[in-house]
Amino acid sequence: MSILIIAGGQAVAENKADAATADSWSESTLSEKTQQQIQTEALNYQKCLNQQLMAGFPTETDPRAVTDTILRRCEEQLIPIKKTFDAEKVPDEISNRYLRQKRTQGARNVLKFVMSAQAVKAAEAASKQIDNQNNQPR
Repeated sequence: MSILIIAGGQAVAENKADAATADSWSESTLSEKTQQQIQTEALNYQKCLNQQLMAGFPTETDPRAVTDTILRRCEEQLIPIKKTFDAEKVPDEISNRYLRQKRTQGARNVLKFVMSAQAVKAAEAASKQIDNQNNQPR
């Protein structure tokens, strides 16, 4: 609960929330080392997604199914991030939101790539079909 106190013509905001205990987490307590570790682990997740995309995937199937498969293969890359947050006593609500954000960003990027690759393949197939029709004797 916040209270606004006017003292000597100046407004002073005073926070009446319970004081944080030494065992609880506050957003300003993550060390640089921890932040770097989380960034490195998030980068490992992104690298996994990229490696799965570069390894190839069936372009004839539904792009959502391909995306789900790739995301499932890389899900274990998110476990170290959760463990790092847990070690720092970050509340589950916050760590789960961060992980959900990473999953969502990854899913969007993978789906966009898969759909682009399928569109390119479809365009190439259409182009070959047109070329074949134009090369037939009349």
